[in-house]
Amino acid sequence: MIRALILGLCTSAVWFLAASTAARAHHSFAATFEAETVSELEGEVMSVAWRNPHVLFTLRATGADGQEVLYQIESHSLLLRLEEYDTVRTIHMNETAAPADYPSSDLGYSTGRWEGNTLVVRTTNISWRFFDSVGIPLSEAVEIEERFTPSDDGSELDLVMTVTDPATFTAPVEVGKTWLAISGVRVEPYDCIN
Repeated sequence: MIRALILGLCTSAVWFLAASTAARAHHSFAATFEAETVSELEGEVMSVAWRNPHVLFTLRATGADGQEVLYQIESHSLLLRLEEYDTVRTIHMNETAAPADYPSSDLGYSTGRWEGNTLVVRTTNISWRFFDSVGIPLSEAVEIEERFTPSDDGSELDLVMTVTDPATFTAPVEVGKTWLAISGVRVEPYDCIN
């Protein structure tokens, strides 16, 4: 359950941007996905298997005929949805760095890998200019490593984030956070009124 929390933080809705097809070459992106096809599925994540660089989902949904349908889906990227600020990030699991011509953005470019049960995410190409709400600046050289680790019983998800920015900090800065799994809670839109 806690691994599904990484994807949706207790949401039962999952959106997929590519439909899986039969793979002829085990690690070939072209053989795994129809790049021209966009599909959206909504349902309950029944299981998630993390096998670097693969992410395998079983999704239970209701078909057009009202019958239950189980989908087996393989992905090479994760979507990380956080309720805070209605943020959705893509974590590219089949790459080790941003493409050379990738432009900077507020969320940057994230690549991921598995170390046992821990999802390790490295983000570069970040244009967000502040480390915190009081205005400590970040330079274009900032790199962030996040380590998402579920507890053994699946009740918690720990995040340790290391921010490295030689233009701002004399040493890497580490911050942490823990999320609790609460049964029946959905990720809802972040209705900020300020």
